[in-house]
Amino acid sequence: MYITWRKLSNRYYAYLVSSYWDKEKKAPRTTALYLGSSLPTAQKNLEKHLFNMPPSQLSSRSKIDLLAKLGEKAPDEVVNLPSRDRAKESVLRQLTKLRDHHAARSDIAFVLDRAIERLS
Repeated sequence: MYITWRKLSNRYYAYLVSSYWDKEKKAPRTTALYLGSSLPTAQKNLEKHLFNMPPSQLSSRSKIDLLAKLGEKAPDEVVNLPSRDRAKESVLRQLTKLRDHHAARSDIAFVLDRAIERLS
C-alpha cells in the first residue's frame, strides 16, 4: 500500500493504492481508493479507512507510516486548502434561490438575507 497525489484538471487528489493478486486472470492488479482533494479531508478519510481495516491486514506501524506519507507527499497547493462543507454550500444555494424568488416581498427577503449572512 502506498499514497499518491494525482493531478487532474489543475487540482490534486489523494489516493490510497493497494495491490493484490487476481486469481482468475493470474495477474497482479491495483485498486485506488479516493481520499480527498485537500489534506485535512484526505487525512480524515484515510484514518477512517485504516480504522476499519482488520489488524491482520496491516500492522499499526504501517498505518502510522501511511498517515505520515500522506502529509509528506502532499503538494504545496493542497496543504492549506480548507475542506468543503457541501451541506452548508447546498443550504446557501437554496436560501439564495428563495431570496431571489421572493425579491418582491421585502419582509421575506430580509429574513432570508439575514440567514444567508449568518451562514456565510
